[in-house]
Amino acid sequence: MEEASSSDILEGEIIGIRFGLATNHQIRIASIRDAKIDHANQLSNSFLGLPLEFGKCESCGATEADKCEGHFGYIELPVPIYHPAHVNELKQMLSLLCLKCLKIKKAKSTSGGIAERLLGVCCEEASHISIREKASDGASYLELKVPSRSRLHGDCWKFLERYGYRYGSNHTRPLLAREVKEIIRRIPEETRKKLTAKGHIPQEGYILECLPVPPNCLSVPDVSDGVSSMSVDPSRIELKNVLKKVIAIESSRSGETNFESHKAEADDIFRVVDTYLQVRGTAKAARHIDLRFGGAKMSDSSSSKAWAEKMRTLFIRKGSGFSSRSVITGDAYRKVNEVGIPMEIAHRITYEERVSVHNIGYLQELVDNKMCLSYTQGSTTYSLRDGSKGHTVLKPGQIVHRRVMDGDVVFINRPPTTHKHSLQALRVYVHEDNTVKINPLMCGPLSADFDGDCVHLFYPQSLTAKAEVMELFSVDKQLRSSHTGHLILQMGLDSLLSLRVMLEQVFLNKA
Repeated sequence: MEEASSSDILEGEIIGIRFGLATNHQIRIASIRDAKIDHANQLSNSFLGLPLEFGKCESCGATEADKCEGHFGYIELPVPIYHPAHVNELKQMLSLLCLKCLKIKKAKSTSGGIAERLLGVCCEEASHISIREKASDGASYLELKVPSRSRLHGDCWKFLERYGYRYGSNHTRPLLAREVKEIIRRIPEETRKKLTAKGHIPQEGYILECLPVPPNCLSVPDVSDGVSSMSVDPSRIELKNVLKKVIAIESSRSGETNFESHKAEADDIFRVVDTYLQVRGTAKAARHIDLRFGGAKMSDSSSSKAWAEKMRTLFIRKGSGFSSRSVITGDAYRKVNEVGIPMEIAHRITYEERVSVHNIGYLQELVDNKMCLSYTQGSTTYSLRDGSKGHTVLKPGQIVHRRVMDGDVVFINRPPTTHKHSLQALRVYVHEDNTVKINPLMCGPLSADFDGDCVHLFYPQSLTAKAEVMELFSVDKQLRSSHTGHLILQMGLDSLLSLRVMLEQVFLNKA
């Protein structure tokens, strides 16, 4: 039976990896549901995965966040638009093409007779057309232009009819994203190879018809304590604006759209999508936009400001169940990579430990000594607090929630500091005082002193999270400043002053 089952396993090998912009078909099939998102309430729906305020993931059925990797959705745009991050790149590629025959343009001959000059171009009527990037009220698009000195005739733009619309009688004409999509689709294979050799790869992803909606795990959820609610993720607000604009355009249509209305709709969609990509964090999508989110002004550096806002939401505002906040004091007798946690906090915060044949004896001893608060079996959690009946015998596969103990890994941050070295991974020791204690040398990277400053402590739960914390934030891996190269472990001014006062009556003999 085992041999039969093993023979059914197909073998294969990876022969190559292709990188490129996601096509609209790929965005659709990446969605766990065939239906598009067409209502604002669906942007945080349960089919996008965990975390949720309550309930399970409707796509995979998971009830725990670490069992659900998240699922994408998509918004179908009413008109194709240029990808805001690749308009200039698309212009450079199309400038190499003759838009009539879709072959690489030949260099014009400036010398010789008329015959030589005519043979030097592929299509005479389209050879003098240039492409430039234009912007109108925050919307970028491509524009075709013939030299103003050229004699214009009525059929100047007739050849573009095969791609979309026959429109225009002036020296300039907008090139719609819908038309560019058709141009890219019709580029011959030979021309594609020549463009690739020049560093330009024709891709369907240059034109957006679907906008992916990220899983719930990639957005900052609303957090409420019953009295107040934390502000939502700014990118989620902009995604709602995209959906509102899509619904408004679809509801205002009556019949087929002409060239002008198609251009206006594409510009409206481009603006809201570009704003969303900026806030979401696409580095290339930099535009001159003045927005306000809760009083915070978003300028050209909106991407970095949006990231700082996410950092403040995740760390400073302490949007986590496994975190604590306390005043810090100094303890020069402890190591620089240690932090003292008050007993009261250590008895309330827990760490997850999965029971296995290797640690079942150790964890059973913790349960017997009342060092565990609860354990989970399947989807049910059982309390181990004082007063629970019966003696608990652990089994492999269960998850035990034990109290914080000496040697556990935490990482700390002193708000509002969010620079690279402001997150430090430390080892715990539990004490009976009421403050968090650190070595005075740690004041430097935390930008802290002992005049009432508070720190936030975060308790990573999974083995993966603990490994990442130790690799990225541990003290021994960031002893020197990544900016200046100087040692970051320095005493604060208050510590130096206290040493001066303590030792002002001490005389040291030279060695």
